[in-house]
Amino acid sequence: MAIPTKFTVKDANGTGAEVMQRIAGPMIGGMVSSTLLTLIVIPSIYAVVKGATIRSPHLAPTLQQT
Repeated sequence: MAIPTKFTVKDANGTGAEVMQRIAGPMIGGMVSSTLLTLIVIPSIYAVVKGATIRSPHLAPTLQQT
C-alpha cells in the first residue's frame, strides 16, 4: 500500500510540495520496478535455472557422495 500513497505526494501543493514532487517520481518508479523484479523476474529466472538443472542432472553437483 506504499505505492498509492506516493501519488498523493506527487499531486500535493503547499509548503515543501515542490521538492517532494521531484522526489516522488523516482520513488514511485523504484517501488514499481522492485515489485516487478521481486514478483515476476526473479521467480522466472529461478524457474529457468531450476528447469535446466532438472533436465540435465550432470550440470548440478551430486548431493549424495559415496
